[in-house]
Amino acid sequence: MFIIGTFLAVASIKGSDPWIVFPMLLLSWVASIWLIIILRSPLGLRLFGELLFTGVLVWVGVRVWPKPLPTPVLLTALYIGCEWDHIPITIEPGSSINVMWLSPVLLKGNPAIPFVGPFDTIRIPVGGKKLAWPAKSEGRMMTHAEMQENIKAKIMPTPYAFRCTLNNYAVTLDEIAAPLIIDTSDGKRHTYNIQFSPSVLGHPFEFYMVNKCSSGVVPTMVQWGNAALARIIGDAVIRRIPLQFERKAWPSNLIPLLGASWFIWNDTKDGCKWD
Repeated sequence: MFIIGTFLAVASIKGSDPWIVFPMLLLSWVASIWLIIILRSPLGLRLFGELLFTGVLVWVGVRVWPKPLPTPVLLTALYIGCEWDHIPITIEPGSSINVMWLSPVLLKGNPAIPFVGPFDTIRIPVGGKKLAWPAKSEGRMMTHAEMQENIKAKIMPTPYAFRCTLNNYAVTLDEIAAPLIIDTSDGKRHTYNIQFSPSVLGHPFEFYMVNKCSSGVVPTMVQWGNAALARIIGDAVIRRIPLQFERKAWPSNLIPLLGASWFIWNDTKDGCKWD
């Protein structure tokens, strides 16, 4: 019995849970010693047969019984869609808008100021007054002479911003980074990795892309890459997932053209330096 029990236990070790195999091995040894003592009696022979039969059943269960499959990782994709909107943007009391600044300084980020990035949240408290944003205190509209100067430089001023929505239809995502591609009026292309807040399933993230450049080198075309980096919440692996486009009202993200902003911001008097 000692030899048979040991054989059955060892034969089931490969690919099995050690918490199942080792107690079985110990049980076989104890049972073998006990049966050696009482093996000469009819009752001992009966117990021996029952124990042997039980050992065979356990071995079959460990070796043959199908093991549970690992939980599959749900494949997902992010969906983004943009459409033109105008400046100023109306913000109602008790609401807010998320703004992504198209500014080289904010898109690049500053390691010395880790909490300052391309996103900003403009809030109006409950009971406050409706705001036409941007406010007059933040800058001024371009004069006719400044508009004509941009037109002569083949840079068409526009009063537009992009209103975009980031959607996630599969699982909650964390640590999202999506590539933003910007072509500028000097013929160069720039790519920035934009960090988004966690994307909760069923809760779209709406934001405005607002151009801060009114003179000098300005963005002429803005588009997103075809893949993003993200981590599924509860998973330690950072995955590359598709970044799909959702068509909005025409014209949409298929025609992501910009130019010099009609609104001249107070903190960009010297223009935008992209390099």
